[in-house]
Amino acid sequence: MDLRRGRGRPGQRHRTGDPLRGHPRRLVLPAVRGDQGRFHAPARVRRPARRAERCPAAARGTGRRGRSGLGGHRRRRHRRLDGRRRASGPRPDRPITLISNDEAAAYTKPGLSMAISQGRAPEDLVEQSGPAKAAELGITLQPNTSVLALNTDGKRLLTTRGPVHYGELVLALGARQRFRAFDGDAAPRITRLNHLAAYQRLRARLEGETRHVTIIGAGLIGVELAEDLTAGGHRVTVLDLGERPLDRLAPAPLGDELGRHLAAKGVDFRPGISLARVDPADGRLKVTLTNGCEIRTDEVISAMGLVPNTDLANRAGLVTNRGILASAQTMQTSDPHVYAVGDCAEIKGRSYFFIEPIRRMATTAAAALNGDCEPFEHRPAAIRVKTPSLPIMLCPPDRRLADLGRWTPHTVAEGQRNDFVSRGQLAGYALAGKAVSEHESLYRRVTGRVS
Repeated sequence: MDLRRGRGRPGQRHRTGDPLRGHPRRLVLPAVRGDQGRFHAPARVRRPARRAERCPAAARGTGRRGRSGLGGHRRRRHRRLDGRRRASGPRPDRPITLISNDEAAAYTKPGLSMAISQGRAPEDLVEQSGPAKAAELGITLQPNTSVLALNTDGKRLLTTRGPVHYGELVLALGARQRFRAFDGDAAPRITRLNHLAAYQRLRARLEGETRHVTIIGAGLIGVELAEDLTAGGHRVTVLDLGERPLDRLAPAPLGDELGRHLAAKGVDFRPGISLARVDPADGRLKVTLTNGCEIRTDEVISAMGLVPNTDLANRAGLVTNRGILASAQTMQTSDPHVYAVGDCAEIKGRSYFFIEPIRRMATTAAAALNGDCEPFEHRPAAIRVKTPSLPIMLCPPDRRLADLGRWTPHTVAEGQRNDFVSRGQLAGYALAGKAVSEHESLYRRVTGRVS
């Protein structure tokens, strides 16, 4: 098989001719759902190709399909990514194959950081099996299959089950836990809780008795796991180089308040400290910290943030930066027959790791694949932190405004409100306690400013 490597050059022209000519145009969606800790993004940043971001021709111009540039697309916005219209059923001319490196079970990933306190077994998190979901959608599923290489010139994938040809390709590769190589013979025991299988293994090791868990990182996932584990009866130590929980996301007063609530639940927060090495110690683990102190623990969980999975795209010659560069109009990458959606995609310099924008990316890609146009719009993030002891809603300021404003605290009964004001206008906020009830009204104000 010829798997010549593309170069991803600006203005690169791909070979003409379709190897699938005369056959149904297959849409293939390889989804990487596992922890790809062995992959590392390259240090060199590839420059984006200079090409116009345009909607499909069928959605442009005038005539019966629309008198404006987006004519008629709202009436057709519910077309599904599986190639079906709600009213007209499956399209045999557009078969869909979903390639997943796990069993492709349908579950809600944010539920992983709440499942222990709720007493939910791994199987309780599964809403629908992969085969059942595939049958419902009318698609072909290839579970437990890894994609080894992508040849954009030949429009084919090399997988652990053989080659797969495509007409259009959607990359939904997800993100992996940020990887850092720690010293020590037990470093491979560090858990990166990024998918259902990892939760299943962790849950099995925690079963039966109270354990001590060390968490690296006090960001969103770190604080949610700390609260979940303590509510489940375990003892928790959290390490973070910052001064307080949520140090990069929330203003200092809110982070300090969350720290007090976590301490009241028994969480041992160690600011300004990280892990140096992990070694086995009489059936447990000995953790050596960067300040020289040692901790005996049963589990170590890394919660140091996410990095888009770009390895496959890099090797295929697609243009990448932090993520796979995609058009906001269509989600197309530097190859017009390859789309990127979800955690792995980067749009106008931004990556999105939350469910709401990812769903809108899928809608944009589905519209483009059906000849319609529904561009992806950047919206400020609205983040609900799952810490029951202190309800929190965050809307961090847009990065363009982060250095052009300041946080202003407001007195709120049984809660806390912090506004980020830039150039005299509200550009973000952080709410805690009963102040979270103000989220919707504040979000409307912010979205009127950031486009």
